[in-house]
Amino acid sequence: MDEFERIRDALGATETDDIAKARAWARLQREIASERPSGTRATPTPISDRGQRPPHRRRYSVLLGIAAAIAFIAIVLQVVLPSGRGGPAVSAASELRRLADLAATIPPVGPGTGYLYTDVETRGMGGGEDVGSGLSWDLLVRERLQTWVSADGSGRQVTTVERVDFASPGDRSRWTRAGRPRLPTSKVDRYGPGGLPIFDVESLPSDPGELRGAIHAGRVIEEAPGPLGLFTGIGDLLAQPNTPPHVRRGLLELAAEIPGITLDPATTDPVGRPGEGFTFQVEPSTETLIIDPGTAHVLATIRVDPQGGTSWSAYVADAAVPTVTATA
Repeated sequence: MDEFERIRDALGATETDDIAKARAWARLQREIASERPSGTRATPTPISDRGQRPPHRRRYSVLLGIAAAIAFIAIVLQVVLPSGRGGPAVSAASELRRLADLAATIPPVGPGTGYLYTDVETRGMGGGEDVGSGLSWDLLVRERLQTWVSADGSGRQVTTVERVDFASPGDRSRWTRAGRPRLPTSKVDRYGPGGLPIFDVESLPSDPGELRGAIHAGRVIEEAPGPLGLFTGIGDLLAQPNTPPHVRRGLLELAAEIPGITLDPATTDPVGRPGEGFTFQVEPSTETLIIDPGTAHVLATIRVDPQGGTSWSAYVADAAVPTVTATA
């Protein structure tokens, strides 16, 4: 058991990885190195002053020991007590860069010779309209979307409607006056080749600057222009299971370059999983990306539209499966 493990156990902290410890040791060595004396020789202490204060070398050793101890404590706290759990606060940019290194280890998941299965929980705005009366209404629809897609874009999709609410009492009233038309219900859809295309994330560059251009150009995914659309595109691309590791790293590094992102180090996603929330706001819209700090996997995206409506997608599972009915 090394020093980090002893301190972690004494503090009751969660497990940390070898990469984090190695990074902390490197920082500690840099801190100590910065305190070492230069090559310039010290001026001799006058004889009359000797005996009135500790020798220079001893005094320097004491100061170096204190500096090293302070640096060690600060670094260890950052390793064993993550931000939001008693550790020092970190900026959104620095945490996104840490996650970028971690994301580079995530293997992509594709259909292979079978199917790519994804399980996504969503809540979003829906609506309806009665053509005869001209009445319309807005809905809040919560769904579970299970998708099986093969390499040629064929597959199957099961939509399970879990809950339907009216956005306001007025929306319910208009629906009632229109004769209570059918509300969204669960369904199963099947698609032929090309019906369920997989995003071509493999063609994306890894350089953050080139990724910025690719997102704005709509090469793989279409988003609104501007910094909010850029951040939204980053989240959507990170949520694709088949995104290569080097592209994931570049996307998070690009996110770290966007000014104005705020970090909530201890939040939960819409289905109750703990994570870190990265929020970017361009009035009156807001986008939040929730990421697992231990794996760098995207847990969910949350959006607030200009009208104040909130929608979200929680990415529950993904896997390569052999049949169009197999699950993760």
